Amino acid sequence: MILLKSFFRKKTTLNYILTYLFVFLILVVFIISRKYYIEKNNENYEGSNIFVVDSIDKKEELTHCSLFKNVKIGITLNDENNSIILVGNEKIKENNVIYVPKMYKDLLDEVIYINDIDLKVVSVYESSNPSIFQVSSHTIENLLQSNNEVTYIIDLKNWAYQSNILKFLVSKYTEVYSFIEQKDDTNYVTIVYAFDIFILLSVIILIIILVVSCLNIVEDEKKKNILYHYLGYSKTKTLCLTIFKISCVLLSGFIPNLCLYFILNNLFF
Repeated sequence: MILLKSFFRKKTTLNYILTYLFVFLILVVFIISRKYYIEKNNENYEGSNIFVVDSIDKKEELTHCSLFKNVKIGITLNDENNSIILVGNEKIKENNVIYVPKMYKDLLDEVIYINDIDLKVVSVYESSNPSIFQVSSHTIENLLQSNNEVTYIIDLKNWAYQSNILKFLVSKYTEVYSFIEQKDDTNYVTIVYAFDIFILLSVIILIIILVVSCLNIVEDEKKKNILYHYLGYSKTKTLCLTIFKISCVLLSGFIPNLCLYFILNNLFF
């Protein structure tokens, strides 16, 4: 305990702790700010979707992709003029009925014949995408049994990366397209990318500081370790003591900022 007290009383040790506190604080600010603008960008793209048309066999890999917030499975129906996508909605309890976007209110009480199933239009709902029609979960399951090709309706966790995700999906799946609904023209994507760079630079700086401070602490402790050796401490014990001191300095900067991150995260998200 006395050995640790003398270490933490040193001005250089205090400087290391303050440096780590500052760098971790900057990193927390960048991470929280990035998350905030990702949320703002996602709100701006609310109602947007990416559509992947492929076989039902691709269900597992698409529904479990970490990039996707939500994946629904539907069926695309085409005619000469346009196409619609049927998706299941758990809130619809009645089978063989269909809910259509409000712009199709003239279809109320009409019957749509799909794959030997009569679907009656019983209600309308608000939708930014006019091509999506809703049926019960049971109805969509029955329709999926007779369709090997399905449409995956994808909502992204982070719409700032939509271009890269689209390129990846296009290279891998049969047909990929998107429906983009933006509330305004604010360019949150550039801000998110800027914070990505800031975070990367902060991590690089943190690694450099970590390496330099560790080497300095090891160098500072060399003379003391010789004295500790004469006092009966083995090389293993002095090494463990040095590692413990480095860990204490690092954690002194990390833990307070980790607590700050959780507080800010709970306040704003």
